[in-house]
Amino acid sequence: MCRGLLGGCSGHCNSQSPHHRERRNIWTPEDEDVLQYCDGVFDIYFVFDASKTTLDWDMLCSCWEDMVEKYLNPRVRMSFIVFSTKATVKMYLTSDRFRISYQLQRLMQTPVAGEANLHEGLKEANDQIAGANFGAARVSSMIIALLSGPLTPDALNQTMVEVERARRMGTYMYSVGIYGSDAFQLAAIADSPEHMFRVRGTPTDLHAVVDNIGTSACLELRAVQPSPLCTSES
Repeated sequence: MCRGLLGGCSGHCNSQSPHHRERRNIWTPEDEDVLQYCDGVFDIYFVFDASKTTLDWDMLCSCWEDMVEKYLNPRVRMSFIVFSTKATVKMYLTSDRFRISYQLQRLMQTPVAGEANLHEGLKEANDQIAGANFGAARVSSMIIALLSGPLTPDALNQTMVEVERARRMGTYMYSVGIYGSDAFQLAAIADSPEHMFRVRGTPTDLHAVVDNIGTSACLELRAVQPSPLCTSES
């Protein structure tokens, strides 16, 4: 039996899908330092677009480094995944701050080329989520996917298969778009409009929304207990 959180694991388990999750206004003066006090145990999967549409890769890595370093809670685990034609897990789930910092630096050496197959990156994240929540273990999970351009129709269809798989496991889905990313695709991937962030300028402008993304994620996870999984993904 699936006991859902914020409306349930998915439409297969509850009439209200997590794609329509609602949150309170996430940004208030009292929340300014929320990341410093972001407690609890949860996992964050960063899925980065390293396809040929991505420009200024070093600047993008710098933006994510800013956000990652705001999570001071030693119990937060993170994973870094990059995708283009295929996906590579640059760092599997860890809470080791030294390793996280080291792998952030190594991300800058990632070659940027190939097609934007987001589904390949999401599959790697989902496989880790399934493993982390095996048996009686239950950990709240979040995927933050960065897209630098539009997905092809086929890639979008396959992406939505992985998005729905993630939602069935109770995962929170965030999308971040830059450059020529498609707003409709970003909205389909994200759980709600509040889970979607689109930067219309340069990667430098991404720095301006980093705090909003991080604070939004932290407040949502702090407000709930670890999300129960459905009895089966399928």
